[in-house]
Amino acid sequence: MYGQPNGAYQPPVVQQQHQHQQGQQPQYDQQQQQMYAAQMAQQQQQQQYQAPQQQYQAPQQQYQAPQQQYQAPQQQYQAPQQQYQHQQQQMTQQPPEFMAAIREQERLDGARFTWNTWPCSRIEATRLIVPFGIFFTPLKARPDLPPLQYEPVLCSKCRGVLNPYCIVDYRGKSWNCALCGQRNGFPPQYGAISEQQRPAELMPQFTTIEYTLPRPNQGMPPIFLFVVDTCMEEDDLQSLKESLDTCLTVLPANALVGLITFGRMVHVHEIAFEHIPRSFVFRGNKDITAKQLQDSLGLGKFAGNPQQIQQPRGAAGPPAHGGILQAQNRFIQPVENCRESLAEVIDQIQRDPWPTTAGKRSQRATGAALGIAVSLLESCFPNTGARTMLFVGGPCTQGPGMVVGEELKTPIRSHHDIAKDNAPYMKKAIRYYNDLAARAANNCHCIDIYSCALDQTGLLEMKQCTSATGGHMFLGDNFNSALFRQSLQVVFNRDSTGNFFMAFNANIEVKVRDASGFGQFLSCFCRFLSWAC
Repeated sequence: MYGQPNGAYQPPVVQQQHQHQQGQQPQYDQQQQQMYAAQMAQQQQQQQYQAPQQQYQAPQQQYQAPQQQYQAPQQQYQAPQQQYQHQQQQMTQQPPEFMAAIREQERLDGARFTWNTWPCSRIEATRLIVPFGIFFTPLKARPDLPPLQYEPVLCSKCRGVLNPYCIVDYRGKSWNCALCGQRNGFPPQYGAISEQQRPAELMPQFTTIEYTLPRPNQGMPPIFLFVVDTCMEEDDLQSLKESLDTCLTVLPANALVGLITFGRMVHVHEIAFEHIPRSFVFRGNKDITAKQLQDSLGLGKFAGNPQQIQQPRGAAGPPAHGGILQAQNRFIQPVENCRESLAEVIDQIQRDPWPTTAGKRSQRATGAALGIAVSLLESCFPNTGARTMLFVGGPCTQGPGMVVGEELKTPIRSHHDIAKDNAPYMKKAIRYYNDLAARAANNCHCIDIYSCALDQTGLLEMKQCTSATGGHMFLGDNFNSALFRQSLQVVFNRDSTGNFFMAFNANIEVKVRDASGFGQFLSCFCRFLSWAC
């Protein structure tokens, strides 16, 4: 280089050799120096971060020490909590002995509660998802306890019946009612009772007692009115006629029976005929009132009422069916007097003669026929046990109570139509059948419905007729099935004394004690008055 002394300039190779000779390190290039600097800076940052982290771990260790001390009593607390949960599970899973006692009590009393324990407070009672209730069977068979043949002892204040839950003073011959707490005296026939000699109604095992009460109308026989649909196939109609003939054979001789058939028209058959059977025909598209039916059939008001039946003076036993009953009521007669004639009328029943065109349903006047049946029993036997048995093979398509039109292209209402309020006949039909059910229930008349068809027959609209009157409802495919015959046979089953299991003209009174709070007992006594058939 210019400006340097001689001998001061050396080539780079010679300079590096000279440095090696002197023991010095070679110089790094620029990229290696930058990488080294970055590593050093990263190490410094890590050292700066570890310093406060160590300072944070010190108080954290100090915090863990009391936390471990807190977990020790928490574990001690969980031990009794687990024991409490185990006790709750044991209480929920009731022992088999307790459930066996509950089932035995249900078998004896015919009563089943929705809960086996009483709620401890009003708050718990409001939290119950299933409400506290009871299912009671008034006519439950008790072979081990025959009915008592005398009047029950009633409370003078609330008319409650003497039962094992009452407090009895055997020395003072008095008892306190379990319902109202009223103190009552025993009648004279209970003068010999003691703690060793108790009547049946005071024994602990007889919490349910049935009484057979002497009533003036106990001798009134049962009444059956058959209402038969003729708009069905020949096979179904023939099977139904055979079932009706079987019913006549199982009915008691003194039972009263009548017959109504319907299709497009309603026929009220005269049972007490001498030579030629005849019937009175009513239009099926018209609602016939009870007054119009009385005028058309020539029935006086309350014709056939047991209170108006003529009977010789001094005659004992049930009244004979003569006089007014035979003179005025030609449509409902004793089976012993009309068995052959009624069987002949049933055998002559034919299909509805009115033709059914293609694409249309049969013209069926179910509502008008049921209304005439209710009016007939209401006019002849008011406030008397009777049973209307309706046999229907399709929906009502005309007159009062119709549920669908005649055109097959218009289907009967479905669930979607009901939800969308698109059932034009439903509300009017329900009002009509509810009115018939109320009239029948007020006169102690039952309505049974036997529906056999592949399509709907309008049972939704007619359900109140069976629910409000205590009747039966049967739904099947056809009247030729064994299920229908067996079901109809069960209806006419009898007990060992020859009486039907069904009840007529019954009165139910339920008295419940106001049991609110812990430890109080619910006493429910039902007095069911039934008359032998």
